[in-house]
Amino acid sequence: MAAQEGTSGGYCRRRGGRLADGAFHSAMFAMPTLALASTLICFVGFKARLVQGLATTGMKG
Repeated sequence: MAAQEGTSGGYCRRRGGRLADGAFHSAMFAMPTLALASTLICFVGFKARLVQGLATTGMKG
């Protein structure tokens, strides 16, 4: 099946209608970015506790 003009190989179709090419690709980029940002915020927030826990488990006695 040939790609229609103005679409990315037909990937921009949703429920019978078409999204603009930019809107579809923006949504595909936004979700992983939000997931990565929340992971990094949690890591930075709990970094001191993580290091303290690792140091504590390595102690003998």
